Amino acid sequence: MRDRYLALFDDVEHAVEALTELRALGVPEGEISVISGIPVAEAIMGRPKVANLMARWALPGALIGLVVGVLFTMGTTLMYPIHVGGQPIVSLPPSMVIIYEFTMLGVILATLTGLLAQAELPRLREKAYHPAISHGAIGVLFRCDDAGFAQVRERLLALGASEIIHVDRSES
Repeated sequence: MRDRYLALFDDVEHAVEALTELRALGVPEGEISVISGIPVAEAIMGRPKVANLMARWALPGALIGLVVGVLFTMGTTLMYPIHVGGQPIVSLPPSMVIIYEFTMLGVILATLTGLLAQAELPRLREKAYHPAISHGAIGVLFRCDDAGFAQVRERLLALGASEIIHVDRSES
């Protein structure tokens, strides 16, 4: 059984030292999170850079919007043709406006979906939080097994943790 714990630190330097110590004690990087009331760059914390996936959401949305726009404009005129004095059934200049609008609609909807997914909204499970984080504390959230917690607790308190809170128990 691995439990989640939240260690609170009063300043960034102690939190950075705690991250280094957690890695040295064998806590995997993927099971460590930093929670802060102010934005702190990954480089300052010694953390790997988090990739921004918004472009990966926008491009498929644009392609889907383009296909829907083409199907809407060309498909509608081909399904219900109106022959007017030798003009083509599908006229490209007016169709381009509608195709553009559908493409932009696809980009906007896909980007919104990506934003909500990246922000993990709606929240299906409760996130770890402590009110001290809003008042300037830095929270280090980590997962640790029961056997190694005593050593981790001792090291984090020695590095300046104001308190270590048991958040929840998980099956992993």
